[in-house]
Amino acid sequence: MGAKVLLAARMDPIVTPGGVSSHMHNVVGGNRFSSTYDYDDLRKSTCTSNLVNIDHSNYWAPGLHYVNKTGGTTTFSYIPSYFTVYYLDRNGSKKEKVHAWPGPLKMLAGSPNRRSYNASNVADKAVSFVCLDYNHGSPQTTEFPKNNCPNGLRAQIVFPSCWDGQNYD
Repeated sequence: MGAKVLLAARMDPIVTPGGVSSHMHNVVGGNRFSSTYDYDDLRKSTCTSNLVNIDHSNYWAPGLHYVNKTGGTTTFSYIPSYFTVYYLDRNGSKKEKVHAWPGPLKMLAGSPNRRSYNASNVADKAVSFVCLDYNHGSPQTTEFPKNNCPNGLRAQIVFPSCWDGQNYD
């Protein structure tokens, strides 16, 4: 299993700092997560839900709910989730030195407003899904699966692997 969710709430300190997010997020990472982003405060985290216990960064993604339609009533059931966070070592053929991200850097991937897929849009390529089926194969798709996923659903979010060296937002 991956990192357990630290918090599930309508919070997004980057998009809606101090406010209410348009949707719920599952959050993993350092225990100083809050509705506002303060790099120095986040560094004061004393523990983490990340699998790598020295990683006190926070990561969040939209939470999923199952829509229950019975009779004339519609309810929503929260779907528990786990995160697996890892960094790929892509330092090139010259074996350049890899540097940590600068402190106050904030990174977004994907768009909550996406309703169609455009292969030429970098934001659309950031999010993909795998409907896990260990008996019949599990292809990656750019659309949310419309069928039952017998062994679970994996949502994949790919963040940029480089920084422009100037902007922190």
